[in-house]
Amino acid sequence: MVQGERLWRRLMELGEIGKQLSGGVTRLSFTAEERRAKDLVVSYMREAGLAVHEDAAGNVIGRKEGTNREASVVLIGSHLDSVYNGGRFDGPLGVLAGIEVVQSMNEQGVKTHHPIEVVAFTDEEGARFRFGMIGSRAMAGTLPPEALDYRDANGISVAEAMRWAGGDPNRLHEAARKRGTVKAYVELHIEQGRVLEEAGLPVGIVTGIAGLIWVKFTIEGKAEHAGATPMSLRRDPLAAQLPTSWL
Repeated sequence: MVQGERLWRRLMELGEIGKQLSGGVTRLSFTAEERRAKDLVVSYMREAGLAVHEDAAGNVIGRKEGTNREASVVLIGSHLDSVYNGGRFDGPLGVLAGIEVVQSMNEQGVKTHHPIEVVAFTDEEGARFRFGMIGSRAMAGTLPPEALDYRDANGISVAEAMRWAGGDPNRLHEAARKRGTVKAYVELHIEQGRVLEEAGLPVGIVTGIAGLIWVKFTIEGKAEHAGATPMSLRRDPLAAQLPTSWL
Protein backbone atom coordinates (compact mmCIF):
# COMPACT_ATOMS: atom_id res chain seq x y z
CA MET A 1 0.00 0.00 0.00
CA VAL A 2 1.16 3.52 -0.76
CA GLN A 3 1.30 6.16 1.99
CA GLY A 4 -1.29 8.76 1.10
CA GLU A 5 -0.23 11.13 3.87
CA ARG A 6 3.37 11.18 2.62
CA LEU A 7 2.23 11.88 -0.93
CA TRP A 8 -0.07 14.69 0.25
CA ARG A 9 2.68 16.26 2.35
CA ARG A 10 5.04 16.32 -0.61
CA LEU A 11 2.38 17.81 -2.87
CA MET A 12 1.81 20.61 -0.37
CA GLU A 13 5.56 21.24 0.05
CA LEU A 14 6.15 21.40 -3.68
CA GLY A 15 3.10 23.64 -4.10
CA GLU A 16 4.80 26.33 -2.01
CA ILE A 17 7.45 26.84 -4.71
CA GLY A 18 6.18 29.49 -7.10
CA LYS A 19 3.03 30.10 -5.05
CA GLN A 20 1.36 33.38 -6.02
CA LEU A 21 -0.33 35.83 -3.67
CA SER A 22 -3.05 36.24 -6.30
CA GLY A 23 -3.65 32.48 -6.28
CA GLY A 24 -2.17 29.48 -8.03
CA VAL A 25 1.40 28.49 -8.80
CA THR A 26 3.74 29.94 -11.43
CA ARG A 27 6.82 27.81 -12.19
CA LEU A 28 8.07 28.49 -15.69
CA SER A 29 10.71 26.33 -17.33
CA PHE A 30 14.41 27.04 -16.79
CA THR A 31 13.77 29.48 -13.94
CA ALA A 32 14.93 29.59 -10.34
CA GLU A 33 11.51 28.35 -9.21
CA GLU A 34 11.66 25.32 -11.48
CA ARG A 35 15.21 24.59 -10.30
CA ARG A 36 14.07 24.65 -6.68
CA ALA A 37 11.20 22.31 -7.56
CA LYS A 38 13.56 19.91 -9.33
CA ASP A 39 15.98 19.90 -6.42
CA LEU A 40 13.17 19.13 -3.98
CA VAL A 41 11.92 16.28 -6.17
CA VAL A 42 15.47 14.92 -6.43
CA SER A 43 15.54 14.76 -2.62
CA TYR A 44 12.26 12.82 -2.64
CA MET A 45 13.64 10.41 -5.26
CA ARG A 46 16.77 9.73 -3.23
CA GLU A 47 14.67 9.26 -0.09
CA ALA A 48 12.70 6.67 -2.07
CA GLY A 49 15.90 4.77 -2.85
CA LEU A 50 16.13 5.73 -6.51
CA ALA A 51 19.29 6.37 -8.51
CA VAL A 52 18.87 9.92 -9.81
CA HIS A 53 20.28 11.78 -12.77
CA GLU A 54 19.31 14.68 -15.03
CA ASP A 55 19.58 14.14 -18.77
CA ALA A 56 20.78 16.61 -21.40
CA ALA A 57 17.28 18.08 -21.82
CA GLY A 58 16.87 18.74 -18.10
CA ASN A 59 14.54 15.80 -17.45
CA VAL A 60 14.96 14.57 -13.86
CA ILE A 61 14.97 10.76 -13.76
CA GLY A 62 14.89 8.43 -10.75
CA ARG A 63 15.52 4.74 -11.50
CA LYS A 64 14.54 1.58 -9.63
CA GLU A 65 16.39 -1.38 -11.08
CA GLY A 66 14.59 -4.51 -12.21
CA THR A 67 15.80 -8.06 -11.86
CA ASN A 68 16.79 -7.78 -15.50
CA ARG A 69 18.82 -4.58 -15.79
CA GLU A 70 18.82 -4.84 -19.58
CA ALA A 71 15.03 -5.12 -19.92
CA SER A 72 13.01 -2.27 -21.42
CA VAL A 73 12.00 0.35 -18.87
CA VAL A 74 8.57 1.33 -17.54
CA LEU A 75 8.32 5.12 -17.31
CA ILE A 76 6.11 6.89 -14.76
CA GLY A 77 5.92 10.64 -14.60
CA SER A 78 4.72 14.06 -15.64
CA HIS A 79 6.11 17.60 -15.30
CA LEU A 80 6.96 20.23 -12.66
CA ASP A 81 6.57 23.44 -14.69
CA SER A 82 3.25 25.26 -14.73
CA VAL A 83 1.19 27.74 -16.66
CA TYR A 84 0.75 31.19 -15.11
CA ASN A 85 -1.22 30.81 -11.86
CA GLY A 86 -1.64 27.10 -12.43
CA GLY A 87 -2.79 24.44 -9.99
CA ARG A 88 -0.46 22.66 -7.61
CA PHE A 89 -1.59 19.19 -8.76
CA ASP A 90 -1.29 19.58 -12.56
CA GLY A 91 1.95 17.78 -13.35
CA PRO A 92 3.41 17.29 -9.86
CA LEU A 93 0.77 14.68 -8.98
CA GLY A 94 2.05 12.42 -11.76
CA VAL A 95 5.67 12.82 -10.65
CA LEU A 96 5.16 12.53 -6.90
CA ALA A 97 2.68 9.66 -7.20
CA GLY A 98 5.28 7.79 -9.25
CA ILE A 99 7.87 8.37 -6.53
CA GLU A 100 5.40 7.18 -3.89
CA VAL A 101 4.67 3.99 -5.83
CA VAL A 102 8.31 2.97 -6.20
CA GLN A 103 9.17 4.04 -2.63
CA SER A 104 6.36 1.86 -1.29
CA MET A 105 7.56 -1.02 -3.47
CA ASN A 106 11.09 -0.65 -2.09
CA GLU A 107 9.83 -0.47 1.49
CA GLN A 108 7.82 -3.66 0.99
CA GLY A 109 10.56 -5.51 -0.89
CA VAL A 110 8.65 -5.68 -4.17
CA LYS A 111 10.87 -6.53 -7.13
CA THR A 112 10.02 -6.20 -10.80
CA HIS A 113 11.49 -7.78 -13.91
CA HIS A 114 11.58 -4.46 -15.76
CA PRO A 115 13.35 -1.36 -14.41
CA ILE A 116 11.06 1.52 -13.44
CA GLU A 117 11.99 5.16 -13.98
CA VAL A 118 10.11 8.14 -12.55
CA VAL A 119 10.51 11.14 -14.84
CA ALA A 120 9.91 14.85 -14.29
CA PHE A 121 9.85 16.21 -17.84
CA THR A 122 11.21 19.66 -18.63
CA ASP A 123 8.89 22.38 -19.99
CA GLU A 124 5.78 20.36 -20.69
CA GLU A 125 3.38 23.31 -20.53
CA GLY A 126 5.12 25.68 -22.96
CA ALA A 127 3.92 28.75 -21.06
CA ARG A 128 7.25 30.56 -21.24
CA PHE A 129 8.31 29.99 -24.87
CA ARG A 130 4.95 29.12 -26.47
CA PHE A 131 6.49 25.80 -27.43
CA GLY A 132 5.88 22.95 -25.04
CA MET A 133 6.94 19.37 -24.36
CA ILE A 134 10.64 20.13 -24.77
CA GLY A 135 11.77 17.38 -22.42
CA SER A 136 9.43 14.69 -23.68
CA ARG A 137 10.14 15.57 -27.32
CA ALA A 138 13.86 15.29 -26.60
CA MET A 139 13.38 11.89 -24.97
CA ALA A 140 11.31 10.73 -27.93
CA GLY A 141 13.96 12.04 -30.33
CA THR A 142 11.50 14.39 -32.05
CA LEU A 143 12.65 17.81 -30.79
CA PRO A 144 13.39 19.95 -33.89
CA PRO A 145 16.61 22.00 -33.82
CA GLU A 146 14.70 25.22 -34.48
CA ALA A 147 12.91 24.79 -31.14
CA LEU A 148 16.03 26.15 -29.44
CA ASP A 149 15.43 29.49 -31.15
CA TYR A 150 12.00 30.12 -29.59
CA ARG A 151 12.08 33.18 -27.32
CA ASP A 152 10.16 34.27 -24.26
CA ALA A 153 8.62 37.70 -23.63
CA ASN A 154 12.05 39.06 -22.62
CA GLY A 155 13.76 37.85 -25.79
CA ILE A 156 15.58 34.96 -24.08
CA SER A 157 15.84 31.88 -26.31
CA VAL A 158 15.27 28.29 -25.22
CA ALA A 159 18.96 27.59 -25.78
CA GLU A 160 20.03 30.55 -23.62
CA ALA A 161 17.63 29.60 -20.83
CA MET A 162 18.76 26.00 -20.98
CA ARG A 163 22.40 27.03 -20.59
CA TRP A 164 21.47 29.29 -17.66
CA ALA A 165 19.87 26.31 -15.97
CA GLY A 166 23.01 24.22 -16.46
CA GLY A 167 21.98 22.36 -19.60
CA ASP A 168 23.82 21.96 -22.88
CA PRO A 169 21.73 22.40 -26.04
CA ASN A 170 24.49 20.77 -28.07
CA ARG A 171 23.97 17.48 -26.21
CA LEU A 172 20.20 17.22 -26.54
CA HIS A 173 20.51 14.19 -28.79
CA GLU A 174 21.84 12.26 -25.78
CA ALA A 175 18.41 12.46 -24.14
CA ALA A 176 16.73 10.45 -26.93
CA ARG A 177 15.70 6.89 -26.08
CA LYS A 178 16.31 4.18 -28.65
CA ARG A 179 13.33 2.36 -30.09
CA GLY A 180 12.44 -0.68 -28.01
CA THR A 181 14.06 0.54 -24.78
CA VAL A 182 10.78 1.76 -23.28
CA LYS A 183 8.15 -0.84 -22.46
CA ALA A 184 5.33 1.45 -21.27
CA TYR A 185 4.51 4.91 -19.98
CA VAL A 186 2.08 5.58 -17.13
CA GLU A 187 0.90 8.98 -15.91
CA LEU A 188 -1.53 9.79 -13.13
CA HIS A 189 -3.25 13.13 -13.70
CA ILE A 190 -6.01 15.15 -12.13
CA GLU A 191 -9.17 15.54 -14.19
CA GLN A 192 -9.26 19.06 -15.56
CA GLY A 193 -12.85 18.80 -16.67
CA ARG A 194 -15.71 17.39 -14.63
CA VAL A 195 -16.80 14.21 -16.41
CA LEU A 196 -15.79 11.92 -13.54
CA GLU A 197 -17.20 14.33 -10.97
CA GLU A 198 -20.56 14.45 -12.72
CA ALA A 199 -20.59 10.66 -13.04
CA GLY A 200 -19.58 10.13 -9.41
CA LEU A 201 -16.50 8.10 -10.40
CA PRO A 202 -13.14 8.25 -8.60
CA VAL A 203 -10.90 7.46 -11.57
CA GLY A 204 -10.95 6.97 -15.32
CA ILE A 205 -8.61 5.69 -18.03
CA VAL A 206 -7.74 8.08 -20.85
CA THR A 207 -8.38 6.71 -24.33
CA GLY A 208 -7.77 9.93 -26.27
CA ILE A 209 -6.32 13.37 -25.66
CA ALA A 210 -6.23 16.72 -27.43
CA GLY A 211 -3.04 17.52 -29.34
CA LEU A 212 -1.63 21.01 -28.73
CA ILE A 213 0.00 23.07 -31.46
CA TRP A 214 0.92 26.77 -31.57
CA VAL A 215 0.28 28.47 -34.92
CA LYS A 216 0.95 32.07 -35.97
CA PHE A 217 -1.05 33.83 -38.68
CA THR A 218 -0.39 37.12 -40.46
CA ILE A 219 -3.62 38.64 -41.77
CA GLU A 220 -3.24 41.68 -44.02
CA GLY A 221 -5.83 44.30 -44.87
CA LYS A 222 -6.67 48.00 -44.82
CA ALA A 223 -8.67 49.94 -42.28
CA GLU A 224 -11.67 51.85 -43.71
CA HIS A 225 -14.56 53.82 -42.27
CA ALA A 226 -17.16 51.29 -41.17
CA GLY A 227 -20.17 53.43 -42.08
CA ALA A 228 -19.03 55.17 -45.27
CA THR A 229 -17.08 52.50 -47.17
CA PRO A 230 -19.12 49.79 -48.94
CA MET A 231 -17.89 46.23 -48.83
CA SER A 232 -16.99 46.32 -52.53
CA LEU A 233 -14.31 48.95 -51.77
CA ARG A 234 -12.92 47.47 -48.58
CA ARG A 235 -9.90 45.29 -47.92
CA ASP A 236 -10.87 44.16 -44.44
CA PRO A 237 -8.39 41.69 -42.88
CA LEU A 238 -11.40 39.76 -41.55
CA ALA A 239 -15.05 39.91 -42.55
CA ALA A 240 -17.85 38.60 -40.37
CA GLN A 241 -20.88 36.89 -41.85
CA LEU A 242 -24.14 37.66 -40.10
CA PRO A 243 -26.74 34.93 -39.65
CA THR A 244 -29.48 35.25 -42.28
CA SER A 245 -32.03 35.57 -39.50
CA TRP A 246 -30.45 38.94 -38.63
CA LEU A 247 -30.81 40.35 -42.14
